[in-house]
Amino acid sequence: MPMKPATIQYPPDVSSEFFSRIEQQSSYQQQSPLGRTVNSHEAHTYRPTQHILTKAIETMLFASMATEEGHITPVGIVLAESLSPFQDEHYSWDLVRFASNLSFEVDQIAKLASACGSLDSLLVVLPQEERLVVAGIATPHSRQILDLDYLVRVLILKPGVISVLRGEWEVVRYERGNIPPSPPTLSKGDGQHRTQLNAIERTVFQEDPNRLSIDVLNFLLRIVKRMRSLGHGGLLAVLGPGDIQSMSLKDARQLAEPLRFGTALLEMYGAQLIDEQNTTRRFSVKTLNFRPPSDEEEAAAAAAQEATQRVARMIDQIARFTTVDGAVVMSHSLDVLAFGAKLSSKEETPAVYSVTHDRCSGERWPIDRRGTRHRAAAIFADRYSMGLALIVSQDGEAAIFQQLESKVVHWPVSV
Repeated sequence: MPMKPATIQYPPDVSSEFFSRIEQQSSYQQQSPLGRTVNSHEAHTYRPTQHILTKAIETMLFASMATEEGHITPVGIVLAESLSPFQDEHYSWDLVRFASNLSFEVDQIAKLASACGSLDSLLVVLPQEERLVVAGIATPHSRQILDLDYLVRVLILKPGVISVLRGEWEVVRYERGNIPPSPPTLSKGDGQHRTQLNAIERTVFQEDPNRLSIDVLNFLLRIVKRMRSLGHGGLLAVLGPGDIQSMSLKDARQLAEPLRFGTALLEMYGAQLIDEQNTTRRFSVKTLNFRPPSDEEEAAAAAAQEATQRVARMIDQIARFTTVDGAVVMSHSLDVLAFGAKLSSKEETPAVYSVTHDRCSGERWPIDRRGTRHRAAAIFADRYSMGLALIVSQDGEAAIFQQLESKVVHWPVSV
C-alpha cells in the first residue's frame, strides 16, 4: 500500500493574528505624530476581509521566493477598496496608474518589483469581484509625516519573511514558519518605561503643556525605520540632560553647527497648528463647504508644508549618518552633534535584560551573542541613565537600549 504524502502545514494564520493585534490596539483608534487622537472616519482606511488579506499574504509569501533575472527584490503592496486614497492630494500619494489592471499573481509581482525601487513605492492592489488586481504603483511622499492613512500594507522583506502593516507601522511579521510575539509598546504615559522619552519631550517642547501631547518617539522611530530601509544597520545615541559635558566626541565627525532636529519638530508643530486652525475657520457649517483660502492662509499652508518636508529631509539625513561606522550622537534636545562616534570602550559590558509585556525588566538578554554595535549601545545606556540608544542590526532588527528599574534593558520595536 503506497504511503500517503506528508501533510503540508500551511504557515500560521498571519491574517488572524493581524486582526487580533489590531483589536488590541484600541480598535482602529490611533494617535497622530502630533499626539492628536484620530478615529478611522477622519482618515482613509480600508479594512480588508480576512479572506482577502489571507490571499494577499499567501501570494506575497510565494512571491518572496520568486526570482526575476536571478534576483529577489523586496517589494510591497498596499490594499485599498478603490483608487480614491491615492488621488486625494491631502493624503500625499503619487500614483502611477496602469491603463488596465494586472493580475495579482506571483510572476507579475516578481516582474514589477524592480519598478517599485525596493520598498520606496508600493503596488496598489484592489479587490475586483472574487479576485485581486494590481492597479498601479503609489509612492507616499514627505507630507505623510503628518497625513494619516490606515491602509494595510504587505511587504516582502526577504525570502520567507513577510511584514503586515497598518499605515506605516508593522503589526505582525511572519518569518519562515513563525510569528514572533509583538514587543511591548512604549505607549504614551508616565510610567518608568517612559522616563527618558518624557524628559526629552519636556526639553524639546519647552515644558509647554499643549505641546507635550506630541509623542517624540514617533519621530525617533521614523529615523529607525529609515535606517532599516537603508540596510546598513546603525546606532543613534540620545544623551540625557547635562551628559554632553562627559561625552568625548574627539574621534567623531563633529558638525560645525548642530542639526537642530528638535527645533525643527517644534517649528513644524507650530506651523501645522496654524494651518489646521485656518482650515477649521474656512469651513462653513451652514453650507458644509470651505471658502477659498486667503493669501495669508495660503502662505500659512505653504509654511506648514515646508516645515514638514524639512523634518522629513532631516530624518533622511540622520539615518544616512548612521550608515557610517560608529554612532550618531544627539543632545537631550535632539540636536545632532556628531556621527561616526565610537561609543565602545574597555568597560565591561553590563548585564542586559529583556522587557516584559507589562513593561518591567524581565529575564537576562543574551548580549554576549551580539556584536560590537549592541555592546556599544548597552554600555551607553549603562553609562547614561537618562540616555537612549536606538539600534538597527544588519539583519533589520530594531531595538532601544535604556535603563529601566536601574537595569539596562533591550526593548525590541516594530517599524
